[in-house]
Amino acid sequence: MINSVSLVSLNNIYKTREQKSSTFPVFQASKKDVFVSTIPKVSKITKNKIGEIVPIYLRYRESANVTSSVSEVKKYLQKEFKKGDDSIVYAKQGEKVVGFLHYGVERSTLRPAERIRLKAMFVDEEFRGKGVSKQLLQFVQEEAGEKEIIVKARRSNEVSPYLYLNNGFHEDEEYFHLVYKK
Repeated sequence: MINSVSLVSLNNIYKTREQKSSTFPVFQASKKDVFVSTIPKVSKITKNKIGEIVPIYLRYRESANVTSSVSEVKKYLQKEFKKGDDSIVYAKQGEKVVGFLHYGVERSTLRPAERIRLKAMFVDEEFRGKGVSKQLLQFVQEEAGEKEIIVKARRSNEVSPYLYLNNGFHEDEEYFHLVYKK
């Protein structure tokens, strides 16, 4: 659910990114250039392979200024998988996990159908801007079929609103995202 990011904020972020991108050099490939595919393999993780994503999940939490230990992350992921409604898709380049998308089933007494809620997504800094997030999203979109997929995007995140909006998501016109905090 991207309605937590206003269109004004998106326009401001876009203008800032547009200004920044104009300072990057343009790469011109010649016929002599050889491109090696760096497209990671995307697959769904199984319970017995949770340990493979713990290091990158830990980096994801650190990027959000949440201090956690390896054992805390592993325990959290095991608990989420134990419920039976959560899944994680991960991207691997060789033996290295370079990104993941954690999602789960959401049920409501007001809706006849289940929805998919995206809980967390992270791509290693080295692999950002190379389509990994898009691959992860497409995997989940295909798996979801006709089910609605919802997500919250942090206002401070300059990238994720565009990622979602450019991949078929839209602002929810029916619901507001409201928070109460003492």
